Amino acid sequence: MKTFYAKKNISALRNLVLFSVLSFAVVSCSNDFLDTQMPSNYIEGDSIVVMSDIGSFEYEFDMQSAGPGEWKLFQFPIWLDISPKEGVLNGNSRVNFHFTVNKQEMYVDLGLYTFPLIFDVENVGLVENTVVLANVGEPEINDTPSEITADYTFKGQYQLVNSGHGILIWQVVNKPECLQLDVTEGVLNSHEYGIWDYSIDPSGFDPGEYSGQVEIQSNASEQNFTINFNFTIQETGYYGGYLSGEYLDAGFSKSLNQVIVLTREPNNLLFFKADSSDADTVKLNKIPRCLALSEDEQTVAVGFSDASVSTFETQSHTLLMNYSLNAVPNQIEFGSENSLYFLAWTDYTTFLYTLNLQNGLTKRSIGSNNGLSTLKKVPGKDLILSTRKGWSPDGLFVFDITNEAVDSLNEYWSSLNGFWLSENGERLFTGSQNVYQIPEYVPGQAWIMNSPPVAGEFNIGDGLKINDMVHQSSAGKLFIAYEEGYYRSTTYIKQLNDQNYTIQKTYEASPAPPDFYPAGNTWWVETLKLFPSPNGEELWIIRKYPADDYELPDMWTIERIEIN
Repeated sequence: MKTFYAKKNISALRNLVLFSVLSFAVVSCSNDFLDTQMPSNYIEGDSIVVMSDIGSFEYEFDMQSAGPGEWKLFQFPIWLDISPKEGVLNGNSRVNFHFTVNKQEMYVDLGLYTFPLIFDVENVGLVENTVVLANVGEPEINDTPSEITADYTFKGQYQLVNSGHGILIWQVVNKPECLQLDVTEGVLNSHEYGIWDYSIDPSGFDPGEYSGQVEIQSNASEQNFTINFNFTIQETGYYGGYLSGEYLDAGFSKSLNQVIVLTREPNNLLFFKADSSDADTVKLNKIPRCLALSEDEQTVAVGFSDASVSTFETQSHTLLMNYSLNAVPNQIEFGSENSLYFLAWTDYTTFLYTLNLQNGLTKRSIGSNNGLSTLKKVPGKDLILSTRKGWSPDGLFVFDITNEAVDSLNEYWSSLNGFWLSENGERLFTGSQNVYQIPEYVPGQAWIMNSPPVAGEFNIGDGLKINDMVHQSSAGKLFIAYEEGYYRSTTYIKQLNDQNYTIQKTYEASPAPPDFYPAGNTWWVETLKLFPSPNGEELWIIRKYPADDYELPDMWTIERIEIN
């Protein structure tokens, strides 16, 4: 039997002592100060574990006797005062003792030690009990810092320090429900520290500031030790707040003036509206990869890493249907309200697939097109365009999707450096600052060495990296987000006339790093998406920023600026 006598019932202490007693040969101290001849017969009795800081305690030992008789204390540790030291058994073999720990007589270092506690019992012999001393010394518990404020990731680390001369045994006994701690109990040696991860689940919290307290029980003090945690839920996600999760993709519903953002970890589908102070959130129970919005803006599709696609109603955000695929989608795009196209890596190359949303059947192209990385449906036409981002040339791939075809393809052998479509489906704007007419599909002509028909060009500067373009025909404007080479600390947005391509306005974004951002780390900003509001008076902007820790996903924001 193992009995523990300590200030507090700490499970880490039990685990430590049991493991040590069962797995290691511990030091045994003799009691030579007792000059008594030991009889030859003895019986094994109980085992107890005593913490060095307990002070005093009581325990009932079994004298292993079946009848009346006398008993007396035969051998005991010098640091343990025992009362009574002798007595008479009257049919009950159990005797209750009062013990007092005398630390002045404890001439041992920190650690675990065994000592004999022996009683001489009439008609029985020697009953030998074992006392295991856990000499924990004088530990002290501290943390760094004592006040923890979570950043936009709702993740971080907490630290406990044993600043005393002793063994610190600790466990968490109370914490907020939303707070997850990787480690909740443990042992720290003298002047040792431990660093562990924490995370906060912000789900269900209204905008505002929140705080909570973690209580830690330990053998360093009678009082529980506390760590305060603070975090903030932003009042609005799109007026400068840094949002959690890795940004994957976004779409825009003109009819609802609503931006739809897909994130990973947390896996969410976020719906941002101009008349709301926060996003409506659809929690996804799988890992998302890509997003598409139907041309009529009624349906949102999300591709997942488990080779599946789910569709949602745009306005109500309700789930419509789940589809199992035979490949993991990398990019998806609606061909019509009844069909969905996707790119997938299969057999070491890329294929184009189509999914019939009515019967759930998929079809794969016969030929592969390695390197394809984007799909864009041409408004009002049965055409989907693609390109090989990062290739030279990246080319223009024109797929005729009449009757859900997947192999009707024209490939233009030209360099675009990315492309964006005009709102009416007539023009193609490129990162090379050329404007082309969107070509019609030419049956039977797989390769076309010429560029598409030229429709113009624009010039916003040399050596630029264009990240996004968006055309608004009703306002007669073309918006271009770009960076100037390596100077990524500043990002710009140009507003052009959509007919003669003259520059009308330039918007500059050079945000300062947030307060928590480490000094000396490179700070840059990149505009990912532009969406003009239907009335042409505002521009939705999604930007990406570096995380304070390079191992974390980049931060991102969504906001609106006036453009009239």
